[in-house]
Amino acid sequence: TVVHDVCDSEGPKVEVDGQVVGGLALGGSDAYLGDRVQLSHIPENLRETAVHVPVDALDTDSVVTLRCCGAEVCEFVVSHYHCPPCSAQVNGGFPSLLPLSGFESSSCAPKYGATEERMVSYRLQVEAGGVVTLPPTTTSVPSFVVFAQQGALPDPWCPKKVNGCGGPCPPTICKCTASN
Repeated sequence: TVVHDVCDSEGPKVEVDGQVVGGLALGGSDAYLGDRVQLSHIPENLRETAVHVPVDALDTDSVVTLRCCGAEVCEFVVSHYHCPPCSAQVNGGFPSLLPLSGFESSSCAPKYGATEERMVSYRLQVEAGGVVTLPPTTTSVPSFVVFAQQGALPDPWCPKKVNGCGGPCPPTICKCTASN
C-alpha cells in the first residue's frame, strides 16, 4: 500500500516495527559491521546505495516501512535468504508478499555472512513523499537487507554479469539442514 507522509529530512528511510534502522558501510563489493563481513558479492549497481540492515533478524509479524523523503524518487531493493525449498521456513513469506506489493523480483542479490548464503532481491521505485509498508512477515527472516537510494537505479539495474561470473551464475544447490 502506498500512502503519503511528511518527512522531516531528505533521503530514503527504512523502519522495522516503527524503529528507523541504520546502515552498514560499503567497502566495494562487501558491507561490514565492525570487522565482520555481513554481505559479500554486492551487485555493482547497488554498491553506491545507502545500505540499511536491522540490528537483529526480522521476527514473525515484523512490519517493514520504506519512506521516500525528498524531491525525487527513491529506489528500494529488498534482499533476503533464499534457498528453496529449505528457506520457506525463514523467508517471511516475501516471495509471495513482495510481488503482490508491486516489487520486481531478481536473482541479482548479494550473499550473506561468512558462509555466503544465497539471497534473492526485489526492487521497488517509490515516488517522492511516498511511503510503502510491506505486509507483516509470516515467518522469521534471519538474513535481511534493504538497499535504499535517492534517485532511480540505472536500467537495467541488474546487468547480466553478476557476482563476477561473466554471465548469469549457475544456481547453487542448497542442502537442507536444521539451521535453514
